[in-house]
Amino acid sequence: MCTKPYLVIFWLTNLPRRFQEELLSRRVVYFIDNKIFFRCRRAEYAESCYDTKHPTPPEMNGASLLPTSLRMLDPIIDFGTLLVYYTGRVLSDQKDAEAAMAGIVRRVSEKGHTEFFQGLPMSVLDVFLLFKSCGNSVMKRRREFPSYSWLGWQGQVKVDDPLPDINTWLEMRTWIVWYRLTRAGLRKLVREPAEIPPEYVGYRRRRSFPRDKLDGAVTPRPRSFPSRPTQNLEFPANVEYPILQFWTLSIRLKLDRVDVFRGSADLVNVREQAVGRISLDGFEEFDFFESREPFELIVLSSGLVHVPVDIPGRTFIEGFNVMLLEWSEGVAERRGIGTVGTSALATSFDPGPTWKEILLK
Repeated sequence: MCTKPYLVIFWLTNLPRRFQEELLSRRVVYFIDNKIFFRCRRAEYAESCYDTKHPTPPEMNGASLLPTSLRMLDPIIDFGTLLVYYTGRVLSDQKDAEAAMAGIVRRVSEKGHTEFFQGLPMSVLDVFLLFKSCGNSVMKRRREFPSYSWLGWQGQVKVDDPLPDINTWLEMRTWIVWYRLTRAGLRKLVREPAEIPPEYVGYRRRRSFPRDKLDGAVTPRPRSFPSRPTQNLEFPANVEYPILQFWTLSIRLKLDRVDVFRGSADLVNVREQAVGRISLDGFEEFDFFESREPFELIVLSSGLVHVPVDIPGRTFIEGFNVMLLEWSEGVAERRGIGTVGTSALATSFDPGPTWKEILLK
């Protein structure tokens, strides 16, 4: 049994503010349907089974991954699991989205040896920028927070693990140098590669964009791929949170075979071939998706992706993670996340792949 005197009492509830209180408390008493249940870090007890000699450990009940995730044996992966459960709940006040996870974020920060930026662990920013809707959940925009973070969206989200090893993926498959820009004009690297103990996950060395994957697709071919941010850019009006400033590759593709129930679509190239798949954000609330013209997507990272079309005997191919953008007054917002095969670069619509600077709010 637990020895420290921390006790929280719950009636059955789904309020997000109580999510972290329940998980972080060492002792919890539940009152459900005139029954009493007790849980601590080592065991679960029920009033109707008080004579059980071997109470069930919380992580062994099979009903939830929360008890195992809360042990933080793999803090970054566990944070992704906690996000699935947390974002599946309904907030009475959307402005509470960050505060209602503050305690869990502090615990992940300590255990995972990382700082957080707008709800995202800075040591693995490239991983958590790839969040997308979970199941049949269709996300809606939460304007108080940035679109590049899960905080900026209502709806259940998930973050897929870049298997098999996050550290290797960060070193070999990412290239973007992320800067955060504030209204006060302060510009700072989100995270600099550093010496990190081997037991922690995070950036170490970074590689430049894999030019060999372009296959002559960029016209004209740039002499260099700059990554330093342009100075003295005007900060967008009515934005209170920091924006992301960075350089990467931009391509243009069309949407086809839109699934209106799941908010997803095929990505189609200039040859009218399906070269990828995308999960659309805010599909029901923006008329942005009604255009029949090509849409702009930026390439975020590379890796193995699900094949966009049926290829016998193949489940994954080499490809890229991409983000769909909508622009307004020189600043972009995220409108979806997806994957494409490498052929999408050489077969994108005019003007073809372009190395460009992005301001993302």
